[in-house]
Amino acid sequence: MAHTFLCTIETEGINAALKFVSRSKTTSEFMVTFLTAPHIEPFIMMKDGENWKLPCHLPEEVKALEDELLRVADKFQR
Repeated sequence: MAHTFLCTIETEGINAALKFVSRSKTTSEFMVTFLTAPHIEPFIMMKDGENWKLPCHLPEEVKALEDELLRVADKFQR
């Protein structure tokens, strides 16, 4: 059963609506989609031990939101 979480991030003059989808009940990864920026390809965040890890090939505009993305993933983790 998939879990879907929607959120908005407002930081450094950037406003973004995001969708986090976990394919399983126990969250070890999220597929992240930028709803307000469809030109950004969806990507997968993975749990690495106790911490979340973003892929290294993210666009610069996403890297500006890195701390917020990690915070949200912690919040939605099950």
